[in-house]
Amino acid sequence: MRDGSHLLLRFLADDCPASCDDASRFLCESRGTLIVTDHRGEREDEAGFFSATVVDVRGATTEGESVFDVFDSDETCSGYLEALYDLETDDFKPRVSRLASGDDYLWNPNLLILDRLMVYPRYRGSGLGLLALHGIMLRLRAAAGLIAMKPFPLQFQEKFLGNHDPGELERLGLNLFNVPRENARSKLRRYYAKLGFRRVPGTEYMVRSPELPLADSPALQVETGA
Repeated sequence: MRDGSHLLLRFLADDCPASCDDASRFLCESRGTLIVTDHRGEREDEAGFFSATVVDVRGATTEGESVFDVFDSDETCSGYLEALYDLETDDFKPRVSRLASGDDYLWNPNLLILDRLMVYPRYRGSGLGLLALHGIMLRLRAAAGLIAMKPFPLQFQEKFLGNHDPGELERLGLNLFNVPRENARSKLRRYYAKLGFRRVPGTEYMVRSPELPLADSPALQVETGA
């Protein structure tokens, strides 16, 4: 960062049973917090949080598990199956893989879902969210043949709002947004397009190839108020 501070992705430890028969065993969730440190690494400040999930479609088919049941086992993942996959082959629809990768798609039906990203009010407007997504993709993309997201402003997500009391929502700064829902979604799509995401026509989803380089991303030119 230009002021000498650094953004860290602090992944939270998660216990996983060694043996499990549930279809959800093929969903590998990662959660964590965004931590901004000063240039000496002596001071830390929590700047937000994130979650992402790798859907191990290849592992499910190898183990004879229903891919439908895998996606259906988690509400966050369920819509991605119909939107992105050919249900007869359990692979991405040709138009989806072409949109993301052109003719360079290397077969891998695993999906990395960038589920949730929250940047606290103090750090908004600096590009910190793009930098965080950049780091998450670097960490998790090796397992996936496609990266996807469903841009949806948290201030309109009823389930998220219902899980937090009014004081917590105010702390998160969700009360500061006053843009109509569709305008907010369009703004998010333009924001994520800076990282190479492209909208899948006729759906609410955006995708990018994990094979595309991230090195030239505008997310690397970030200023922060830290």
